[in-house]
Amino acid sequence: MQIIIFLIEILVIFYFLEIDKLKKREIPKEKIYNFDISINENGEELLILTKVPEENKIIIWQNSTIKNEIIDLYFPNMEEIYNQIDKRVIDNGEFKNRLLEYIDYIQGEFLSGNISQQELKKFLLELKPLQPKENKTLNSI
Repeated sequence: MQIIIFLIEILVIFYFLEIDKLKKREIPKEKIYNFDISINENGEELLILTKVPEENKIIIWQNSTIKNEIIDLYFPNMEEIYNQIDKRVIDNGEFKNRLLEYIDYIQGEFLSGNISQQELKKFLLELKPLQPKENKTLNSI
C-alpha cells in the first residue's frame, strides 16, 4: 500500500512540474509585441506602435480594441475612420501609412461600386488585400 501511495505522489509531483514548465514557456503578448496604450486629452485610447517590429503591428492592430471601437462608432463614415486612425495610432514605421492608404483604396472601391457596404466593412475588419477587376493588387499591409 505504501508503494502505491509513493508512486501516486511521484506522479502528482511530475504532473505539476510539467505544468510549471509549460507556464514558463508562455510569454505574455505585451512582452512579445511591446506596444503601449495611452489616453489622449479627449479621453480616447491611443495605440502606440513605435517600439513594435513592423511584422507584428498588423497582429496588434487586428486584436486591438481601438480598431473595433473606431469601426463600430464611425462605419460607414470612411473619412472619420481615416481621421481616427490617423490621430489614434502612433507609429514611426510604414504600417500606419500603409493602413491609411488601404482605407483610401477600399473607400474608392466602394464609391466606384466595385464592392458593397457589407464587403467594405469586411475589408476593414479583416484587412484583406483587394484584387480589383483590373488585376491590380493591393500590397498586403
